[in-house]
Amino acid sequence: MPISITSGGQNLQVLIRELDGFLRVTKGDMRAALTAQKKRILARTARGVDADGVSFIPYSQEGPYYWYPVSSRTLGATGQKRSIRRFAKKTGGTAAGKGIRFDSYAAFKRSLGGVTVNLKGPSIPHMLSAIAIRAISATRGVLSVVGPASIRAEGHNRGSGSLPRRTWFAAGANDVLEMVNEIADAMLDRLERRSRGRN
Repeated sequence: MPISITSGGQNLQVLIRELDGFLRVTKGDMRAALTAQKKRILARTARGVDADGVSFIPYSQEGPYYWYPVSSRTLGATGQKRSIRRFAKKTGGTAAGKGIRFDSYAAFKRSLGGVTVNLKGPSIPHMLSAIAIRAISATRGVLSVVGPASIRAEGHNRGSGSLPRRTWFAAGANDVLEMVNEIADAMLDRLERRSRGRN
């Protein structure tokens, strides 16, 4: 004959099952941890540091560098020339055919108001705005750069040709610890809310 123990008028086994539910990692927990990781990646990249907290290699000082800002298909040849002259005047570059000449890529980035190596392109969307989150299950999730920007992102992450390695899209040891703590906090918050609801 089974014996039933109650606490506060409820069956103890029911309480244990409820606790198990509150202390179980959910797909939502994984999604929240990935979202927080994306924010960390964006914040540290804006500061110019990689996943391990090391400053990015500076932008190239070699030159010249040419930037081609607009397409003649959208503005027409005359509109493109005007746009190039305006942008060159605004940034301190020199109009050069369909592009704008700068002394170096570093000079181009400085002309856009940046001195920190933050990996942002001159216009949106850029690879930092192409980060996608997908929670597959409670224990598996993917943070990825999607679309054409993924090639540029991988080039920066691994280094490619003249592009130096800047490991911006990664989870360092501190990131993993943060994600574990965020998931644990989410479980404890559920338990605390349940406990307050009982009192």
